[in-house]
Amino acid sequence: WALTRRVYPDTDRADAFLRGVSWFAQHWEEMPRVERALLMGTMACAEE
Repeated sequence: WALTRRVYPDTDRADAFLRGVSWFAQHWEEMPRVERALLMGTMACAEE
C-alpha cells in the first residue's frame, strides 16, 4: 500500500469510499424504505 499511496495520495479516501459503498450494497434490503428513498433522491419517493 505504501507504493499506491506514493502514486495516488488519496488512496485512503478512495478505500473509505469503497468500503462505504460496499456496506450500503450489503445492507440495502435491510434499510427502511424512507432511508433508501432519501439516499436515492426525491424521484424514488415519487415512484413508490
